[in-house]
Amino acid sequence: MSDKWTEIIELINTQDTKTSMKKVIRKKGFTFGWESLPEPSTEVSNNFYKLKNWQAECVNKLENTTDWIINAPTGSGKSFAISCLAAKRLQKDKNLKVIFSVPMKIIGASFANHRIELPNKKRIHFVPAHDLCNSDNLENNCERIVSILKDADHNDIDDRAIICTHATLVRLFKTHKKLLNNVLIVIDEAHHIKNGES
Repeated sequence: MSDKWTEIIELINTQDTKTSMKKVIRKKGFTFGWESLPEPSTEVSNNFYKLKNWQAECVNKLENTTDWIINAPTGSGKSFAISCLAAKRLQKDKNLKVIFSVPMKIIGASFANHRIELPNKKRIHFVPAHDLCNSDNLENNCERIVSILKDADHNDIDDRAIICTHATLVRLFKTHKKLLNNVLIVIDEAHHIKNGES
């Protein structure tokens, strides 16, 4: 047993418990922590950010695939990498639209505005024009998405990008499944989705 634990136990066993307990509360039993690894900034200039090495590799490998899962720690830059993938796909395919689906409205902000510098130094300021996480009306949100998906006049990549909640996407899938043919669907926090019949 460590000296600190022995000292704490001795304090508890003394007659004067009020004084002992005050002393115990102030004593540290142990300290747990780790030093964070230094990571260089990815900001290049004017608030544009380049991809980290793992993000660039991810984008290169997944750019032309249709089904993928990105699993990385919280705060590692998954949303940034996904936004880069979506922006590149939208630039290549003028008919493609993208829906970013999040479990809670507050998480929608992680897809709302990215200044991306690609490895070839090309810059994209990607701001999805249709952020439906600011609305409480699921039916209205579904109708807004239907309208966007049916409209062929959306040329700008921002205008072909939608952010909504999982609940809105589920409702859309149940009522307008056929409209989702040429749509890149990004399901953030997919572990929140329940497996079930569609």
